[in-house]
Amino acid sequence: MVWLASIALYRNEALMVVSTGPVLALWLPALARAMAHVLTRSRAFVRWRARSAGPRLLVVLLGLAAPLALFVLSAKVAILANRAFLIFLPYLVILVAGAVAGIGPRLPRLGATVAMIGVFAASVPYSFAKPGAANDYKSLVMAMMPHYRPDDLILVLDKAWVEAPFFYYLPDAHYAFTDYDAVLRDNPGARIWLVTWPYEDMPVVSDARREALAAYRREQHVTARRASAELFLPPGG
Repeated sequence: MVWLASIALYRNEALMVVSTGPVLALWLPALARAMAHVLTRSRAFVRWRARSAGPRLLVVLLGLAAPLALFVLSAKVAILANRAFLIFLPYLVILVAGAVAGIGPRLPRLGATVAMIGVFAASVPYSFAKPGAANDYKSLVMAMMPHYRPDDLILVLDKAWVEAPFFYYLPDAHYAFTDYDAVLRDNPGARIWLVTWPYEDMPVVSDARREALAAYRREQHVTARRASAELFLPPGG
């Protein structure tokens, strides 16, 4: 967990928070004893605990509360991969089976089942519409298309994993990975795209590519989530 937290320092805050879970869980027994000591003084709590004794409450918490909380949080930040929600399917099945079999109070169990199925069904189009990566490569390419020409030249980084998904959406383009000054000299009349991946701490990415384009005139600038593409025209173009 210390190793995972050290990775989180260079990734994002959400991973850092998630990585503290197992460590904080070590305190749960002591916290539960302290809470039980306080709550058992309440007669209402004692009656509620007697009614909810057994695995039913655990199943509802795992099968209903946990996925709903993750769905709500994922609207802000992608906490888990899509396939990670498969861990909740057994509890969903138990909820459905319990409602069908009439185990426990019928109306609450049926309501929980309908709500859970609705959330999972609504998550399908939501998942397809939401970018699967921090950088929205697909939307960036779609924004480029009205201005893009097949003979355009695209300046990208050399052997950078962040570029890889971009090539999938624009596989037949002409790319330049290194020696940008030489590439521009060999293609004096070419229109140039500068593709970068800005983020919160670096809203504008400047490197050797931008320096090589100092004499060029920027014609278009399209953006997507943590993605940017700038079209430059040659001097006099």
